[in-house]
Amino acid sequence: PASARTADEGSERAQSQRQEAQLIARSAWRELAQLYLKRADRAKDAPERAEALTRLAEVMENELQDSAGAARMYREIVELTGERTALREQVRLLSQREDASLVRRALDDAISRARTSRARAVALLTRGERQLNMGNPAKAREDFESADALVPGMLPVLAGLVRSVSDDERFAQVERLRAACAAAPRRAPDRLEALRVLARTAEES
Repeated sequence: PASARTADEGSERAQSQRQEAQLIARSAWRELAQLYLKRADRAKDAPERAEALTRLAEVMENELQDSAGAARMYREIVELTGERTALREQVRLLSQREDASLVRRALDDAISRARTSRARAVALLTRGERQLNMGNPAKAREDFESADALVPGMLPVLAGLVRSVSDDERFAQVERLRAACAAAPRRAPDRLEALRVLARTAEES
């Protein structure tokens, strides 16, 4: 029966958490990585699997000094969930290897393999931000516009457009970002950074 299955899952989870605490206390990082891998394999859904893979990636990077392995874990999370944080972590780790083609390929893959419009928009946003940081505003703008077409009104996308359009077009984009910030909840993620972009733009104009 379902109730017995739920009880079994609960006791299995509790046992896994106890084991996790013991391994951390012993600094048994390889065994802990195996535990997270097993937890990921047994996960019932994508968010649960992504959480286990995130913990695995953190152990691989911080305790096992395996940044390449950690980057692979984040890549799988990106494919599973389209999560922006995971993609940024993957890009950060690949950037450490000082091979720009690895980062470019990771971002291109995230865009082409995205399972939802939002995941593709997030990947385009991340690639656009990188293009902007590398001094390629025209290419960045293309990615921001593509992201905005998929999911209109994302604050970081609108902020990216403010930073990448020509001076003649900036006023219209600033007004759009200002309206989106006013409509967003005060504690919305990315709102503070969007307000900073507005403030910087006002100082420069």
